[in-house]
Amino acid sequence: MTRLADKAIVVTGGGGLVGAAFCRALAAEGASVLVNDIDPTTAEATVESIVTRGGTASALASSVGNWEDGKQIVDACVDRYGRIDCLVNAAGRAVAQPLVDITEVDFMVAWSSHVVGHFACAHRAAQHMSKQGGGSIVNVVSRAMAGWRHHSAYGAAKGAILSATINWALELAPNRIRVNAISPAARRYEPGETHSLRMPWRPEPGKTTEEMRAQTPAPESVAPLAVYLASDASDWVSGQIIFLGGDSLALVRHPMEDQFAFRPDGWDADSIEHHFRHAFETAIEWPSMSAGQYRWFDGVG
Repeated sequence: MTRLADKAIVVTGGGGLVGAAFCRALAAEGASVLVNDIDPTTAEATVESIVTRGGTASALASSVGNWEDGKQIVDACVDRYGRIDCLVNAAGRAVAQPLVDITEVDFMVAWSSHVVGHFACAHRAAQHMSKQGGGSIVNVVSRAMAGWRHHSAYGAAKGAILSATINWALELAPNRIRVNAISPAARRYEPGETHSLRMPWRPEPGKTTEEMRAQTPAPESVAPLAVYLASDASDWVSGQIIFLGGDSLALVRHPMEDQFAFRPDGWDADSIEHHFRHAFETAIEWPSMSAGQYRWFDGVG
C-alpha cells in the first residue's frame, strides 16, 4: 500500500502501546518513519517490526520534555529523510494520583511529557513544514479530558493539548499545515488473546468493571486514523478532535458556550440560583467520560 509513499513522518512515543501501532501502520503505507521514544529498547523494537516487513524506519531515543529535545527530534527526521511531512505527537506519561496526594514532581512529569513535548516538537515541525509548503500535525489526547478520578494532571495536560490543537489549526492554515488530534481507546493484548472491536460505551448488566475494560479494543484499531490524517486525502480536515476505538468513530465536540439564557436586566445571585434549579437542571452534565446521569441534585458528595 502506498497511501503515504515518499512521506517522512516523526512519531514521538513510538515505542509505546499506541505509538508503536501508529508507526507500523504508517510505514506499511509507504512512509519513512522516525521512531522516537525515551526508551531505546522499545524504539528499536518498533523499528525492527517495521524493517522485517520491508518498511523504512529508524530510531531516535530521547525525551520530548524541552524545546531543544523537540528541535533535535524533528531535525533528525529532516536530516535522515530530507523533509518532514507529518508529526504524530504520541509521547507522554500518565500520572495517576489524587489531587490531595499529587506532588509537584508528579505534576511536572505529566505536564512536560505531554504539553511541553507536544509544543516543542510542533514548534519545530511547523517551521520546517511552512518552508516546505504544508504538512500535518497529529496530536494525541484522551477521554480523561472529560473526567477520570485520580487522573487530573493527565486529563488537564490532554485538555491543554486539545486547546492547542484548535489554536494551531487556525494559526497554521495559511501555511497549508493542518492540525488534528486523536482520542484513542486501546489496551494491551497478550499473545493469542482474541481482540475485541466492540467499544464498551455503557455498563452492561451482569458484567464487572474489569470485564468491561477487557473489551477495550487493541491499538491497531486506532492506527488507520493516523494514516488518514497523515495522508493527502485529509488535506481538507483540520482543527478536529476525533475519537476512534474498535467499531466506534466520533468527533469530539469543541468546548464552547451552550444552553444560552438571556436576562435583559442582567443576572444576580437569586436569578442564577433559580435558573440553575429550573432550567439548567435538565441540561447539566455528569463530569466523567462515562457520561452517566447527573447524580448531585441533592448535594455534592
